[in-house]
Parts: sequence; structure tokens; C-alpha cells
Amino acid sequence: MKTSHTQGPWKCNKDHDLQYQVHNDQFIIAHVQVYPDNMQELRPNALLISAAPELLEAATSLMAWFDAGRSIAPTWAEVDNLRAAIAKAMGEA
Repeated sequence: MKTSHTQGPWKCNKDHDLQYQVHNDQFIIAHVQVYPDNMQELRPNALLISAAPELLEAATSLMAWFDAGRSIAPTWAEVDNLRAAIAKAMGEA
């Protein structure tokens, strides 16, 4: 899939107590910061951002399946890719 965003996979690492860094092996994509009263949202936000390339790829693959008007179910590989992307976004990967 050709995209104009920085290529994945993206990872997230804790920079310090109030910040995570989302990056690939070459570039920093984002710094995710919160105020102290929103600490519980810091890691989930960073994980969701870091899963964006995989989520986009899985969604695009499934949309192509629907757009083609296929009468059979998507492949297990497509479903597994979507499940893996969701697990990464949820911090379960």
C-alpha cells in the first residue's frame, strides 16, 4: 500500500513520566504528552498512535474486499492482521 505518511511499523517508548515517543527506526513521529491529571490516558494514546499504520493497512485491505463485492468472507490473514493491529492499539501485543 502506497502512503504519504512515515512508514511503519511505529513503536512507542516512555520518554519520561509525562511523555511517550512514537517512532520508527529512523524518525520520531510524535511526542505524546499529558497533564498530570490525565496520566491514565498517556500510554493508551501513545499505543493507539503507534498502531496507526497497521490499523490503516488492515482497514484498507478489508475495504478493498467489500468494494470488490466479494461474496465470500475475507481471508483469515486479513482478519488476523486486523486483530493484531487492534491488539497493538490496545496494548495487548
